[in-house]
Amino acid sequence: MTIEEIMEMLDIESQEDFMYFEQFAALMETEADIDYDTFAELLLLMDLEALQDVVQSFFEDMIKGVPDDNTQLYASLQTIKDTLLSLAGLGRGRNFGFLADELFHFRQWYLTPDIAVCQPENGGAQKRLSPCEALMLYREEKLSGTKYSYDFSQAMPEEPDEYVLDLIAEMTEEGFTLYKGGYDAYLAARRPGAPAAGFPAAAPELAARPAPAGSFAGEYHRSKKQRAEAVRRKNRLIEVEQAISDHEYEIERLQASLAAPEISSDYQKVSEVCAQLEQTRERLNALIEEWAELAE
Repeated sequence: MTIEEIMEMLDIESQEDFMYFEQFAALMETEADIDYDTFAELLLLMDLEALQDVVQSFFEDMIKGVPDDNTQLYASLQTIKDTLLSLAGLGRGRNFGFLADELFHFRQWYLTPDIAVCQPENGGAQKRLSPCEALMLYREEKLSGTKYSYDFSQAMPEEPDEYVLDLIAEMTEEGFTLYKGGYDAYLAARRPGAPAAGFPAAAPELAARPAPAGSFAGEYHRSKKQRAEAVRRKNRLIEVEQAISDHEYEIERLQASLAAPEISSDYQKVSEVCAQLEQTRERLNALIEEWAELAE
């Protein structure tokens, strides 16, 4: 399905309208065939704060509907919810691909048919349902009067895995820009003098065309060990970039403090600030070297 077809299915007239719990829940619960590229681009249409709110509401509503004796499922869903909210809280930039990836894989699990076993307590015929259908059945017990025991032992979701970050969204004053090819491609595109490599997230031709061969949806077949190592490096790269920014800010602050009369007139304080500057610059240089190694 194209984004236009999905928006029509969800009764959304424009991307600004895609911000409510009911629409997000419908997206996650519809059995329509939605590929990863389209799913990720659709999420990019949402306001970030709205996306955080609907993800939280969707999972909290789901967790409340877990049968009481399925504590393992409850704990897994809670872990997934917390991870997704953490990813959403990191902002649009380089982390957005992780969020889209986790949501897409969760939706695949949620709609997998015949993996949850539902046995009527009155001895009737057993039902094998998708996790989505089984949780809905539990909610309907009060209305139907028929109670079931629920076995999710063969239907446990895979808790957040180390997937490769293949889609990166950068927010600028002009809107969102997508980068395909992972974080390495993003870094290469952001280096001074590099040719433009991104494309507008809202470009209509992107929503309508099929994903090209070799696009980011095809990278899932890497081994789990490779994916884990790739994500470890990318997570560390994110940490190092933040540390570089913090150190640069600290250097600016220390340099500015030297002009303050209470410091510039005191030799001892000037010496202390200069020593702090030297130490901060040394740490900054070490971080830049680590960044260069991780970005290779």
